[in-house]
Amino acid sequence: MMDVNNAGGPACLGFARRRKFEGMNDVAAQCQECVLGRASQPESCPFYETRKKPGSLLVEQNEPPASAWLIRDGQVLLRATDESGAELWCAVRSAGHMIGLELLTGAPSSYRAVALTDVKACALDARAVKAWVGRLDTPGGALLELALGEAGQRGTERSQLGGTAVERVARFLLLRQRENNGPVLDMPQRVLARTLGMSAETLSRALARLRSEGAISRSRPVQVADSDALERLAYG
Repeated sequence: MMDVNNAGGPACLGFARRRKFEGMNDVAAQCQECVLGRASQPESCPFYETRKKPGSLLVEQNEPPASAWLIRDGQVLLRATDESGAELWCAVRSAGHMIGLELLTGAPSSYRAVALTDVKACALDARAVKAWVGRLDTPGGALLELALGEAGQRGTERSQLGGTAVERVARFLLLRQRENNGPVLDMPQRVLARTLGMSAETLSRALARLRSEGAISRSRPVQVADSDALERLAYG
């Protein structure tokens, strides 16, 4: 008769195998409920489970993400700062949110992502994510690339809403200058005021300050007269 109390006996080995099998079934069930797991069928999902302690860096601002992260449990802090280190915005992401998809296009992240609590996530490095997603020169890939571009633009626009009125207007004009070599303010001022979340009167005062500092032209349409002065007013 077998001694079932013997830690090294067949009964214990059978129990260990059964627990391992049950654990694999639990993981498989979780993957079936996950959008990434369902998208990977009939193959197994390439993302792997990992855990991060509070304070762990997931994504660095102004750098292309090295990995993509699907948060399974816990909270992650997203934070964007300007060139002086002043906070522009922050947000918290929890289970079900994906972080780091900028890696698909190689675009730098507009935020820094740090584990706020103990975090359980499914992660995959940039090269493997690109291989899993496939080519972007397909209808689905083109839509994905456009969606990521739109998300990045919204993040940039959101960052413009931080700081004083003068700083916000100056940052907007700097952005427009980088995008084109023409006039930096070729839209109705009431539209710009709504875009930057301020009244038309506040916008007029901010533009007057920029003109008095020699940062922008007094003529219309508005041109950048002194990029250094504009950047100093944008970031203090």
